[in-house]
Amino acid sequence: MSADKLRFAVLGMSGQNGHYADTLFRNPRVEIVAVTDETPEPDVRQKNVEAAEKFGVPYIEDVDEVLGRSDVQAISFSSPFDRRAPLVEKMASAGKHIFGDKPLTDNLADADSIIESVARHGVKLMVGHNYRFNPAILQAREALQNGDVGLPWAIHSEWIIAAGKKVAGVGELRNHGMYPLDALLYLVPNRPLSVYAVTGSFFFEEARSKGLEDLAFITMNLEHGVIASTSVGRTAVAHPNGYGGDQTIRIHGTHGMISLDANQPHWNSYEKSGNRSVKYGFDAVYDALDHFVDSVLNDTEPMCGAQAARDTLEITLAALESARENRVVELPFTSGS
Repeated sequence: MSADKLRFAVLGMSGQNGHYADTLFRNPRVEIVAVTDETPEPDVRQKNVEAAEKFGVPYIEDVDEVLGRSDVQAISFSSPFDRRAPLVEKMASAGKHIFGDKPLTDNLADADSIIESVARHGVKLMVGHNYRFNPAILQAREALQNGDVGLPWAIHSEWIIAAGKKVAGVGELRNHGMYPLDALLYLVPNRPLSVYAVTGSFFFEEARSKGLEDLAFITMNLEHGVIASTSVGRTAVAHPNGYGGDQTIRIHGTHGMISLDANQPHWNSYEKSGNRSVKYGFDAVYDALDHFVDSVLNDTEPMCGAQAARDTLEITLAALESARENRVVELPFTSGS
Protein backbone atom coordinates (compact mmCIF):
# COMPACT_ATOMS: atom_id res chain seq x y z
CA MET A 1 0.00 0.00 0.00
CA SER A 2 1.48 3.31 -1.04
CA ALA A 3 -0.12 6.41 0.44
CA ASP A 4 0.87 9.44 2.43
CA LYS A 5 -1.52 8.69 5.30
CA LEU A 6 -3.09 5.69 6.96
CA ARG A 7 -6.79 6.17 7.70
CA PHE A 8 -7.83 4.84 11.09
CA ALA A 9 -11.06 4.15 12.91
CA VAL A 10 -10.89 4.03 16.70
CA LEU A 11 -12.94 1.26 18.27
CA GLY A 12 -13.72 2.72 21.68
CA MET A 13 -11.79 4.98 24.04
CA SER A 14 -11.70 2.51 26.90
CA GLY A 15 -8.48 1.13 28.39
CA GLN A 16 -5.22 1.81 26.63
CA ASN A 17 -6.99 2.51 23.35
CA GLY A 18 -7.71 6.06 24.49
CA HIS A 19 -3.96 6.64 24.75
CA TYR A 20 -3.42 5.00 21.36
CA ALA A 21 -6.06 7.21 19.76
CA ASP A 22 -4.58 10.41 21.15
CA THR A 23 -1.14 9.30 19.97
CA LEU A 24 -2.42 8.44 16.50
CA PHE A 25 -4.02 11.87 16.33
CA ARG A 26 -0.55 13.43 16.79
CA ASN A 27 0.98 11.40 13.97
CA PRO A 28 1.22 13.32 10.68
CA ARG A 29 1.00 10.06 8.74
CA VAL A 30 -2.38 9.15 10.29
CA GLU A 31 -5.87 10.43 9.63
CA ILE A 32 -8.56 9.35 12.08
CA VAL A 33 -11.83 9.14 10.13
CA ALA A 34 -14.28 7.71 12.67
CA VAL A 35 -14.81 6.64 16.28
CA THR A 36 -17.00 3.60 16.90
CA ASP A 37 -17.76 1.03 19.61
CA GLU A 38 -19.88 -2.02 20.24
CA THR A 39 -21.98 -1.65 23.42
CA PRO A 40 -20.06 0.84 25.58
CA GLU A 41 -20.96 1.72 29.15
CA PRO A 42 -22.41 5.25 29.46
CA ASP A 43 -19.14 6.77 30.72
CA VAL A 44 -17.18 5.18 27.86
CA ARG A 45 -19.78 6.32 25.35
CA GLN A 46 -19.30 9.86 26.60
CA LYS A 47 -15.54 9.51 26.14
CA ASN A 48 -16.19 8.26 22.59
CA VAL A 49 -18.39 11.25 21.79
CA GLU A 50 -15.84 13.69 23.23
CA ALA A 51 -13.01 12.01 21.32
CA ALA A 52 -14.93 12.19 18.04
CA GLU A 53 -15.48 15.90 18.61
CA LYS A 54 -11.79 16.40 19.41
CA PHE A 55 -10.70 14.50 16.28
CA GLY A 56 -13.33 16.24 14.13
CA VAL A 57 -14.88 12.96 12.95
CA PRO A 58 -18.26 11.25 13.36
CA TYR A 59 -19.07 8.90 16.21
CA ILE A 60 -20.71 5.90 14.56
CA GLU A 61 -22.25 3.37 16.94
CA ASP A 62 -22.65 0.68 14.26
CA VAL A 63 -19.28 -1.10 14.00
CA ASP A 64 -20.39 -2.91 10.84
CA GLU A 65 -21.04 0.43 9.16
CA VAL A 66 -17.49 1.52 9.94
CA LEU A 67 -16.05 -1.77 8.71
CA GLY A 68 -17.91 -1.26 5.43
CA ARG A 69 -16.35 2.13 4.79
CA SER A 70 -13.70 2.19 2.07
CA ASP A 71 -11.86 5.07 3.72
CA VAL A 72 -11.10 2.97 6.83
CA GLN A 73 -7.83 1.09 6.35
CA ALA A 74 -6.93 0.25 9.94
CA ILE A 75 -8.56 0.01 13.35
CA SER A 76 -7.23 0.29 16.89
CA PHE A 77 -9.15 -1.51 19.62
CA SER A 78 -9.20 -2.51 23.28
CA SER A 79 -12.26 -4.64 23.91
CA PRO A 80 -13.23 -7.20 26.57
CA PHE A 81 -11.19 -10.38 26.21
CA ASP A 82 -14.18 -12.53 25.28
CA ARG A 83 -14.87 -10.25 22.28
CA ARG A 84 -11.37 -9.98 20.88
CA ALA A 85 -11.15 -13.14 18.74
CA PRO A 86 -14.54 -12.59 17.03
CA LEU A 87 -13.78 -8.90 16.60
CA VAL A 88 -10.43 -9.65 14.94
CA GLU A 89 -12.17 -12.09 12.58
CA LYS A 90 -14.77 -9.44 11.72
CA MET A 91 -12.17 -6.70 11.17
CA ALA A 92 -9.79 -8.95 9.24
CA SER A 93 -12.56 -10.28 6.99
CA ALA A 94 -13.35 -6.65 6.14
CA GLY A 95 -9.71 -6.19 5.08
CA LYS A 96 -8.80 -3.83 7.90
CA HIS A 97 -5.36 -3.82 9.49
CA ILE A 98 -5.44 -4.02 13.28
CA PHE A 99 -3.59 -2.47 16.20
CA GLY A 100 -4.64 -4.18 19.42
CA ASP A 101 -4.23 -3.42 23.10
CA LYS A 102 -2.06 -5.61 25.31
CA PRO A 103 -2.45 -8.41 26.24
CA LEU A 104 -4.03 -9.48 22.97
CA THR A 105 -6.25 -12.02 24.72
CA ASP A 106 -6.35 -14.10 27.89
CA ASN A 107 -6.28 -17.67 26.56
CA LEU A 108 -4.29 -19.62 23.98
CA ALA A 109 -7.31 -20.87 22.02
CA ASP A 110 -8.38 -17.30 21.21
CA ALA A 111 -4.76 -16.37 20.44
CA ASP A 112 -4.55 -19.23 17.94
CA SER A 113 -7.86 -18.15 16.41
CA ILE A 114 -6.54 -14.60 15.99
CA ILE A 115 -3.32 -15.83 14.38
CA GLU A 116 -5.36 -17.89 11.92
CA SER A 117 -7.75 -15.02 11.13
CA VAL A 118 -5.11 -12.46 10.22
CA ALA A 119 -3.15 -15.03 8.18
CA ARG A 120 -6.24 -16.18 6.26
CA HIS A 121 -7.37 -12.66 5.40
CA GLY A 122 -3.89 -11.30 4.73
CA VAL A 123 -4.05 -8.30 7.05
CA LYS A 124 -1.45 -6.96 9.44
CA LEU A 125 -1.90 -7.07 13.19
CA MET A 126 0.31 -5.54 15.85
CA VAL A 127 -0.04 -5.55 19.64
CA GLY A 128 1.00 -2.65 21.85
CA HIS A 129 4.16 -4.21 23.30
CA ASN A 130 5.78 -0.78 23.20
CA TYR A 131 8.50 -1.54 25.77
CA ARG A 132 10.77 -3.03 23.12
CA PHE A 133 10.72 0.34 21.33
CA ASN A 134 12.62 1.94 24.20
CA PRO A 135 15.88 3.27 22.66
CA ALA A 136 18.03 1.48 25.26
CA ILE A 137 16.44 -1.86 24.37
CA LEU A 138 16.80 -1.24 20.65
CA GLN A 139 20.48 -0.38 21.11
CA ALA A 140 21.03 -3.43 23.34
CA ARG A 141 19.49 -5.63 20.65
CA GLU A 142 21.89 -4.18 18.05
CA ALA A 143 24.87 -4.72 20.36
CA LEU A 144 23.85 -8.35 20.95
CA GLN A 145 23.43 -8.97 17.23
CA ASN A 146 26.89 -7.47 16.65
CA GLY A 147 28.35 -9.86 19.22
CA ASP A 148 29.61 -7.04 21.43
CA VAL A 149 29.33 -9.14 24.61
CA GLY A 150 29.70 -12.55 23.01
CA LEU A 151 27.02 -15.20 23.39
CA PRO A 152 24.38 -14.38 26.01
CA TRP A 153 24.05 -16.89 28.84
CA ALA A 154 21.68 -15.03 31.18
CA ILE A 155 19.22 -12.15 31.01
CA HIS A 156 17.51 -10.57 34.02
CA SER A 157 14.78 -7.93 34.13
CA GLU A 158 13.06 -5.78 36.75
CA TRP A 159 9.60 -4.37 36.01
CA ILE A 160 8.00 -2.72 39.05
CA ILE A 161 5.43 -0.01 38.38
CA ALA A 162 5.18 2.58 41.17
CA ALA A 163 1.66 3.98 40.94
CA GLY A 164 -1.94 3.43 41.85
CA LYS A 165 -4.00 2.56 44.90
CA LYS A 166 -5.04 -0.94 43.88
CA VAL A 167 -3.91 -3.95 41.91
CA ALA A 168 -5.07 -4.50 38.32
CA GLY A 169 -8.33 -6.43 38.12
CA VAL A 170 -6.62 -9.36 36.40
CA GLY A 171 -3.50 -9.26 38.57
CA GLU A 172 -0.25 -7.58 37.64
CA LEU A 173 1.26 -10.59 35.87
CA ARG A 174 -1.52 -10.63 33.30
CA ASN A 175 -1.64 -6.85 33.21
CA HIS A 176 2.06 -6.04 32.77
CA GLY A 177 3.92 -9.32 32.29
CA MET A 178 3.96 -9.15 28.51
CA TYR A 179 6.18 -6.04 28.54
CA PRO A 180 9.30 -7.50 30.17
CA LEU A 181 8.67 -10.97 28.72
CA ASP A 182 8.42 -9.55 25.20
CA ALA A 183 11.61 -7.54 25.75
CA LEU A 184 13.48 -10.60 27.04
CA LEU A 185 12.51 -12.69 24.02
CA TYR A 186 13.26 -9.78 21.67
CA LEU A 187 16.77 -9.39 23.09
CA VAL A 188 17.53 -13.11 23.47
CA PRO A 189 15.21 -14.95 21.05
CA ASN A 190 15.96 -18.45 22.35
CA ARG A 191 12.95 -20.72 22.71
CA PRO A 192 11.68 -21.00 26.32
CA LEU A 193 11.74 -24.58 27.61
CA SER A 194 10.38 -24.28 31.16
CA VAL A 195 8.96 -21.74 33.59
CA TYR A 196 8.95 -21.43 37.36
CA ALA A 197 7.20 -18.58 39.16
CA VAL A 198 6.39 -17.31 42.62
CA THR A 199 3.62 -14.75 43.16
CA GLY A 200 2.24 -12.89 46.15
CA SER A 201 0.14 -10.01 47.46
CA PHE A 202 2.54 -7.69 49.26
CA PHE A 203 1.48 -4.10 48.65
CA PHE A 204 -2.31 -3.84 48.27
CA GLU A 205 -5.04 -5.07 50.61
CA GLU A 206 -7.35 -5.49 47.61
CA ALA A 207 -4.86 -7.90 46.07
CA ARG A 208 -4.93 -10.04 49.23
CA SER A 209 -8.72 -9.98 49.52
CA LYS A 210 -9.25 -10.93 45.86
CA GLY A 211 -6.44 -13.46 45.63
CA LEU A 212 -4.57 -11.46 43.00
CA GLU A 213 -0.83 -11.02 42.74
CA ASP A 214 0.74 -7.58 42.88
CA LEU A 215 4.25 -9.04 42.54
CA ALA A 216 5.63 -12.03 40.67
CA PHE A 217 9.07 -13.50 40.06
CA ILE A 218 9.58 -15.65 36.96
CA THR A 219 12.56 -17.79 36.02
CA MET A 220 12.86 -19.51 32.65
CA ASN A 221 15.23 -21.98 31.06
CA LEU A 222 15.78 -21.12 27.41
CA GLU A 223 17.40 -23.06 24.60
CA HIS A 224 21.19 -23.43 24.66
CA GLY A 225 21.34 -23.22 28.46
CA VAL A 226 20.35 -19.55 28.72
CA ILE A 227 18.67 -18.47 31.98
CA ALA A 228 16.08 -15.67 31.92
CA SER A 229 14.26 -14.07 34.83
CA THR A 230 12.04 -11.10 35.55
CA SER A 231 10.11 -9.48 38.34
CA VAL A 232 6.68 -8.07 37.48
CA GLY A 233 4.61 -6.00 39.85
CA ARG A 234 3.11 -2.80 41.17
CA THR A 235 3.70 -0.87 44.36
CA ALA A 236 2.16 2.32 45.67
CA VAL A 237 5.48 3.36 47.20
CA ALA A 238 6.90 6.58 45.73
CA HIS A 239 9.88 6.03 43.44
CA PRO A 240 12.50 8.46 42.05
CA ASN A 241 11.53 7.30 38.55
CA GLY A 242 7.88 8.09 39.18
CA TYR A 243 5.35 5.73 37.56
CA GLY A 244 8.11 3.85 35.72
CA GLY A 245 9.59 2.53 38.94
CA ASP A 246 12.26 -0.06 38.20
CA GLN A 247 12.56 -1.01 34.53
CA THR A 248 16.03 -2.44 34.10
CA ILE A 249 17.58 -5.28 32.11
CA ARG A 250 20.97 -6.96 32.44
CA ILE A 251 22.33 -9.31 29.79
CA HIS A 252 25.36 -11.43 30.71
CA GLY A 253 27.46 -12.68 27.81
CA THR A 254 30.57 -14.77 27.40
CA HIS A 255 32.65 -11.63 26.76
CA GLY A 256 30.88 -8.91 28.70
CA MET A 257 27.63 -7.53 30.08
CA ILE A 258 24.96 -5.04 29.05
CA SER A 259 23.10 -3.15 31.77
CA LEU A 260 20.30 -0.76 30.83
CA ASP A 261 17.76 1.41 32.59
CA ALA A 262 14.72 2.00 30.40
CA ASN A 263 13.69 5.05 32.46
CA GLN A 264 16.77 7.03 31.46
CA PRO A 265 17.17 9.78 30.51
CA HIS A 266 14.72 11.56 32.79
CA TRP A 267 14.58 14.49 35.16
CA ASN A 268 12.96 14.87 38.56
CA SER A 269 11.01 17.92 39.66
CA TYR A 270 10.31 18.50 43.38
CA GLU A 271 7.54 21.05 43.85
CA LYS A 272 5.16 22.30 46.52
CA SER A 273 2.30 20.58 44.74
CA GLY A 274 4.18 17.27 44.45
CA ASN A 275 7.04 15.58 42.69
CA ARG A 276 7.32 14.61 39.05
CA SER A 277 9.61 12.40 37.04
CA VAL A 278 9.59 13.10 33.31
CA LYS A 279 11.29 11.06 30.61
CA TYR A 280 12.59 12.92 27.61
CA GLY A 281 14.07 12.14 24.23
CA PHE A 282 11.64 9.36 23.26
CA ASP A 283 8.02 8.22 23.29
CA ALA A 284 7.83 4.43 23.04
CA VAL A 285 4.05 4.37 22.46
CA TYR A 286 4.35 6.85 19.61
CA ASP A 287 7.25 4.90 18.11
CA ALA A 288 5.36 1.62 18.31
CA LEU A 289 2.29 3.05 16.59
CA ASP A 290 4.44 4.79 13.99
CA HIS A 291 6.16 1.46 13.29
CA PHE A 292 2.74 -0.09 12.64
CA VAL A 293 1.76 2.79 10.35
CA ASP A 294 5.01 2.38 8.45
CA SER A 295 4.51 -1.37 8.07
CA VAL A 296 1.07 -0.90 6.53
CA LEU A 297 2.01 2.00 4.25
CA ASN A 298 5.14 0.19 3.01
CA ASP A 299 3.78 -3.37 3.16
CA THR A 300 6.34 -4.73 5.61
CA GLU A 301 5.81 -7.09 8.52
CA PRO A 302 5.31 -5.28 11.85
CA MET A 303 7.02 -6.36 15.04
CA CYS A 304 4.91 -7.52 17.98
CA GLY A 305 2.44 -9.46 15.86
CA ALA A 306 -0.09 -12.04 16.99
CA GLN A 307 2.53 -14.78 17.37
CA ALA A 308 4.71 -12.62 19.61
CA ALA A 309 1.62 -11.84 21.72
CA ARG A 310 0.84 -15.55 21.96
CA ASP A 311 4.41 -16.34 23.02
CA THR A 312 4.28 -13.97 25.99
CA LEU A 313 0.74 -15.10 26.88
CA GLU A 314 1.89 -18.73 26.96
CA ILE A 315 4.68 -17.87 29.41
CA THR A 316 2.27 -15.80 31.52
CA LEU A 317 -0.25 -18.64 31.79
CA ALA A 318 2.51 -21.15 32.51
CA ALA A 319 3.89 -18.85 35.23
CA LEU A 320 0.48 -18.51 36.88
CA GLU A 321 0.07 -22.29 36.94
CA SER A 322 3.62 -22.72 38.24
CA ALA A 323 2.87 -20.33 41.11
CA ARG A 324 -0.43 -22.03 41.94
CA GLU A 325 1.09 -25.50 42.01
CA ASN A 326 4.65 -24.62 43.11
CA ARG A 327 6.27 -26.59 40.31
CA VAL A 328 8.27 -26.12 37.14
CA VAL A 329 5.97 -26.00 34.08
CA GLU A 330 7.32 -27.30 30.80
CA LEU A 331 6.68 -25.56 27.49
CA PRO A 332 4.74 -25.83 25.21
CA PHE A 333 2.08 -25.18 27.84
CA THR A 334 -1.25 -26.95 28.11
CA SER A 335 -3.45 -25.88 31.00
CA GLY A 336 -3.59 -28.57 33.64
CA SER A 337 -0.58 -30.41 32.22
